[in-house]
Amino acid sequence: MYPTDLFVLLGACLLLLAFTIYADAVSLSNVLNVEDQARLKQTFYNAMPFKDLETAGYAVFSLKLMNAEVPPTQVIKQMDHWLKSLETCLCRLIDIIYMYAVNCIILLRFVVRL
Repeated sequence: MYPTDLFVLLGACLLLLAFTIYADAVSLSNVLNVEDQARLKQTFYNAMPFKDLETAGYAVFSLKLMNAEVPPTQVIKQMDHWLKSLETCLCRLIDIIYMYAVNCIILLRFVVRL
């Protein structure tokens, strides 16, 4: 490996690590105040019953982000189950990326010592 390859790899690992830390730090309350969240919740509640699955998906996902109650209809229950499995997959993916970044840093420390 050339030294520039190591710097590119190190830069990519640091960028990935910074993105992971930033993604964990951002929350909905950082962007919207309480009144805006209430208006947004009411907008999603007023859109029910949903005309298509895409609208239902956005509404359920947004209501889950705001820790709001989601009405228990059959489509909503299926969407809720799908969102929980998606959340599990995303958490696993973040864990894998984090472990990859840690392993890259360990590998870089080992290569630099040689």
